[in-house]
Amino acid sequence: MVNTKKAKGSSTPHQGKYQTPLKSQLPGNKESGTDGREKELVITANNEDEHHEADRKMEEVQQQRKAAVERVCNSNAFSTNVLPEELDHLLVDDKHKLIYCYVPKVGSTNWKRVMLILADGYNYNGTNPLDVPAVDSHHAGLTKLSSFSKSEARRRVRDYTSFLFVRHPFERLLSAFRNKFERAYNDYFLSRYGRKIVRMYRKNATNESLTTGQDVKFDEFVRYLIDGRKSVGISFNEHWMQQFKLCQPCKVPYSFIGKYETLNADADFLLRTAGLDHITRFPAKPRPKSVKKSTKELLKDYMKDVPSASQRKLYNKYRYDFEMFQYSWDDID
Repeated sequence: MVNTKKAKGSSTPHQGKYQTPLKSQLPGNKESGTDGREKELVITANNEDEHHEADRKMEEVQQQRKAAVERVCNSNAFSTNVLPEELDHLLVDDKHKLIYCYVPKVGSTNWKRVMLILADGYNYNGTNPLDVPAVDSHHAGLTKLSSFSKSEARRRVRDYTSFLFVRHPFERLLSAFRNKFERAYNDYFLSRYGRKIVRMYRKNATNESLTTGQDVKFDEFVRYLIDGRKSVGISFNEHWMQQFKLCQPCKVPYSFIGKYETLNADADFLLRTAGLDHITRFPAKPRPKSVKKSTKELLKDYMKDVPSASQRKLYNKYRYDFEMFQYSWDDID
């Protein structure tokens, strides 16, 4: 259950109820001789009942998600020793007692924008996260949990509302591949990873491909990820690092586990029950008209070029993400 204690300096939470402005929508009922107030109260009550039921279901979902993580953690020999670098992705808002573990390609840019507004870490007095430039969300001064001493980090994990958002592992990989290799906005990933992938996994590569790394294929990217040779020196960038490694849920007992597949509903519930929805809201982002297929729909097409044996190895590489967060290989069929 999300910590709903009132944060210092914040107003009282809405107690799990949305305040629906129905009065202006209900003119007086001339036939009954009433002014519409009785009907308004009935409809408001019905809406509140619906929200209570939705909240109850969300709490059940949270229990299931956290139980799945605990089950996998308990059935595997994960180390309990917490290294400082394992907390680098956990961002802290002391003002509102929040800890957010960001996972790239799971709405992390918008969540960082939200955290900046909440933590006053950005010179902006508004409430719309989309007014914060994306580049600022990645480089502005958000505090990492790893910057605190062990005792201070432990206290914050114990007392704060902590949350993360996860995504189907293969969809996240494809999103990262398309963003960093197919639609690269700069040459860093092409130079740092693309050239190496082409050199290692493409026979008779052209000089241009070897020089620029601009035409990496998805099956080549997969081969890079699953290559077990120590001499290869695989570098797991945060955009394709396993989600459980980024957020360490076996070592950090998260208050809330959200999913990309239910991003808007999960985000609304989290901010509302934490009493923060009066400050800002997570920005809903509809799919652009120019985008014909979602990443989930595209995944089937990209996977056709990946041999079944490689798909199995890729699944094994991300096995704990699948098991902890209740995803299935069959989801892409």
